[in-house]
Amino acid sequence: MKQIKNILINLICMVCLSCLMSCVKEIDLESLRPDPTLVVNCVAITGEPLTVSVSRTWFFTDDHPNVTLDKAEVKLFVNGIFRERMSFQEGDEVFNTRGYFKSDFIPVEGDRIRVEASYPEYGVANAETVVPEPVQVLKAGVTYVTAAGSTGSHLNAIYQVTFKDNPSEENYYLLRMEEGVPIFDGIAKEYTGEYKWYPVTPNYATEPVFGQSLTALDQIFGNNWMFGDGGKVFSDELINGQEYTLHLTDEYYYEFQYGAYPIKIVPDSMWIDDFSEEDLLPIPSMHLRVHLHAISAEYYRYLKVLQDKDTGSISNLLIDGGLAEPIRVFSNIDGGIGILGSCNVGVFETEIESSSHSDLKTARFEDGID
Repeated sequence: MKQIKNILINLICMVCLSCLMSCVKEIDLESLRPDPTLVVNCVAITGEPLTVSVSRTWFFTDDHPNVTLDKAEVKLFVNGIFRERMSFQEGDEVFNTRGYFKSDFIPVEGDRIRVEASYPEYGVANAETVVPEPVQVLKAGVTYVTAAGSTGSHLNAIYQVTFKDNPSEENYYLLRMEEGVPIFDGIAKEYTGEYKWYPVTPNYATEPVFGQSLTALDQIFGNNWMFGDGGKVFSDELINGQEYTLHLTDEYYYEFQYGAYPIKIVPDSMWIDDFSEEDLLPIPSMHLRVHLHAISAEYYRYLKVLQDKDTGSISNLLIDGGLAEPIRVFSNIDGGIGILGSCNVGVFETEIESSSHSDLKTARFEDGID
């Protein structure tokens, strides 16, 4: 697969070089500068106060200016009724923003939320979203499988998440998982009952509901890898109304994730070698935390485009080389650009039963990463 990608990259470079050699044209970038437009971004999340970011577009030659519009007027409507004019909340300079507009309103299932932002120079922008009903995870677990490879055997982890889809409507989801390893207090020589959480990074291409992000070109060239550290979105197109079990494989589980860290030693100045086997056994079971969120259709379309752009697909290689049309990011803001979406948060936690996490002789201990 790597050789195929290198060939494609070389081909793209040759085509681009040929085009550059064939003609030269000066372009006045300032003549292409568009008028600024309002940018409104908001995700209504159950259990969290509503926040809205309001800024304006900027031209790529402007060198990432801070364009937060702290003097904008932002109105919040809930279920067709005006609720309040949102106030600006000072923040830090992370991601080039001085802050955001905040409300004490906390969304719940079924709320129809409308945000209207205005600024004298850039007009009015607005959008609406409905908070979806929650999705229930029925069960979850992990199966460990020894797989043979060219350099010897390795361990695969197959994550299984079972949930029930609502048959009466189109549904959209965001899945993210974490593994928790028990924390051992080296001074007190006992487990604290708390866990150190690490992101699960499976190959999402091993589950059919995520496979739509891979194109026919990927299948032709054998590209069957799809990662997503922050999780992945999917729809119920293939499973409408069913009780369905997701199967996602973390290939080379120990080698490529974070190593086999069955416990986390604190303080960080202490190591496994500081203790005897009797101090550490029995090791409590690891935990699996499944974040399966129900998301609105517009938020799904927005995240889907962004995630597809980040995949190492053949189509993206062609886009990067200028040989295919770029992907347009979805926006549902009328009068501007950005996204107003909604998310109903769902979390399911369970123990992971595995002898490799309770037997000191078969577990490879290395102090965890923070």
